Amino acid sequence: MSTWARIVGFGVGFWIILLIFDEGIRDFIIPIFDNGGNPEEARQIDALAIWKAYQANETLADKQYKGEWFLVRLKNIEKIESDGVVKKRVDTSYDYVILDFRDDDDVLELRPGRDVEAFCKLSGSKWGDVQFKYCRWP
Repeated sequence: MSTWARIVGFGVGFWIILLIFDEGIRDFIIPIFDNGGNPEEARQIDALAIWKAYQANETLADKQYKGEWFLVRLKNIEKIESDGVVKKRVDTSYDYVILDFRDDDDVLELRPGRDVEAFCKLSGSKWGDVQFKYCRWP
């Protein structure tokens, strides 16, 4: 095998490993190839309904919803973090519904107490939190 073939093979392998193991790289690359299509054609869903589905049966909720794009409604947001993350605590637990916006500037005008409707991809449940990623305004 030539030296160039080895270099190219190593480079491709390196990027594949990064995509598999590094969430930051995945969050950068995935939206380029999977932008979710047209928000006007997306299924509308209430974020708390998704959280309840995950509480009832996480395996079934993953099968039905994970990886899908939705027009997500989240009422009365509680927290806006510096990295474009919008959170609302659900029920009386420590669980949150999280909307992670692609662009931090998208959340500059948000204030706690407002309702939000965004186009997002459901990432699933992690430690009881339901996470929507790659969010943007419809």
